[in-house]
Amino acid sequence: MSDIKPGDLVQIWDWQSSKPIAERLTFHGKLGYVVKDQTQGDSKGVIWEVILFEEEVPIRQMINSDWLVKINS
Repeated sequence: MSDIKPGDLVQIWDWQSSKPIAERLTFHGKLGYVVKDQTQGDSKGVIWEVILFEEEVPIRQMINSDWLVKINS
């Protein structure tokens, strides 16, 4: 998504919802904050560093923009 920028609240969403749950993205459905663009080299889409706070300890994960949905409200 081109409108995503650092500081945005996002949800990780596996658009291939027809796959069994066990085969979906590990972080499917998780909420996080976009930190910065981590795209390097010849990448298909923008790779964002996202902090996920739903675990006991916050973790940073690199996620392609195709898997992110911006939370507006």
